[in-house]
Amino acid sequence: MIRRKLILFTHLVCILFLSGCGSVIETKNDMKFMFDLKNDQESQLMQINRENVAYERALKAVSLGEIKPGENKGEIGERFGKPAVKRVYSDREEWTYRNNEKHWIGGEKIRFVFDLDGKLTKSECVNVSCNSAE
Repeated sequence: MIRRKLILFTHLVCILFLSGCGSVIETKNDMKFMFDLKNDQESQLMQINRENVAYERALKAVSLGEIKPGENKGEIGERFGKPAVKRVYSDREEWTYRNNEKHWIGGEKIRFVFDLDGKLTKSECVNVSCNSAE
């Protein structure tokens, strides 16, 4: 009888110990996942903020007529930072700055179009009036 209780007690201790170890490992993995997720979210928020600031600067500059054809990509990049989207075509390159507070498809955008030499050929206001910046 005592032997049976000892065996039962030993099995219970083993089960509790093993299940506890498993949960510690899961907890460590869960904590790492949560930490990584927090860092990802912070990085995404910082990127969204950078894009919004760049968009607002571009909108204001275009609205005030400060952007002229012939400016090069380097000048635009220094002034507004990295665009949200760069598209390269056989005859042009387009840089798009966007307002992340709006939906991408119907959202507000400022697009700069460059020729193959990297010179600005035109700027476009998409889904926003270029006369609305203050």
